[in-house]
This record gives sequence, structure tokens and C-alpha cells, in this order.
Amino acid sequence: MKIDFNQMPDTSRLWIYAASQPLTTEQKAKIQEQGDAFTEKWTYHQMPLNAAFTIIDDIFLVFALDIVNGDISGCGIDKSLRLVKDWEESFQLNLFNRLQIEYKENDKVVLTTKAQLAEKLNQSTITPTTLFYNKLIQTKAELNTQFLIPFNQTWIYKQIALTGN
Repeated sequence: MKIDFNQMPDTSRLWIYAASQPLTTEQKAKIQEQGDAFTEKWTYHQMPLNAAFTIIDDIFLVFALDIVNGDISGCGIDKSLRLVKDWEESFQLNLFNRLQIEYKENDKVVLTTKAQLAEKLNQSTITPTTLFYNKLIQTKAELNTQFLIPFNQTWIYKQIALTGN
């Protein structure tokens, strides 16, 4: 059963997909419509799920699921994955690139890679306090408090610091 994303409980489980480019107005409208339709009918063993979908900063596609009794099965998650894969095809997007890193610069989302990040750090284009998107969060409460974190608190910062690149 579809619920307004802002009304989802803080304990809701999240799945976050980052687009390989900012979504156009048309893409956002179609994806939001399809995401809403999906969450309206999302089920687990024929039981309706309390779910929501939203798009954040024209890049992040976020499903929220209020898991009341235990967890959702793989087949329930697979249903959402099929929709995300359909979006990739329909809109020529890459939504599964785990090597893509996103940070905020002048109120815009910048998409980069680890190699580019090391160079930007060396050139002081980014600093330890530059805000990065943390796609490792798992709950709506974390979305509200830990989705944007300083670079020096990210997993990639620690990795770059350890390797020196």
C-alpha cells in the first residue's frame, strides 16, 4: 500500500539507487508515477506492504518499506529490482554503478569516481568537510541524519587516506 514518503516511519528500510546522470523533468515525472504505482501494489506473499518511493536531488531513487513483522523475502525485493532494471532500459540510465560516488558542490550533485576523487582532493577541489552522499544508510532515520556526511566520515575517504591516492 502506497504511503507518502514523508509519512513513513523512521524504522522503514531503504533501497537507494543513484542515476548515472541527473534526471530530466520528464524522466522524473514518469519514474515517480511508476514508482508510486509500484508501491501501491507491492506485496509480500500476497500481503500488501506499506511502501513509498521518492526521488532526491534528481539523482537518487529511493524505495522505503515499513517492515512490520520481520523482513521481506528475496522475491519481494526482486519485484522492485525488475522495475529499476526497466527504468535503466527505458531511460538509458545506469542505476547499479556501485563505483559512482556523489557529493554536493554549490547545491548541485557532482558524480565522480574514486580515481577522480583522489585527484580532486589533491587539487583541493574537495576538502574533508565537503558533503558526500552516504548510500550505505539503511533506514529513513538515517536518511534524515546521515545521508549527507562530511567527506572525512565516508568509507572512501578512509580508503584514500590508507592508500595515499
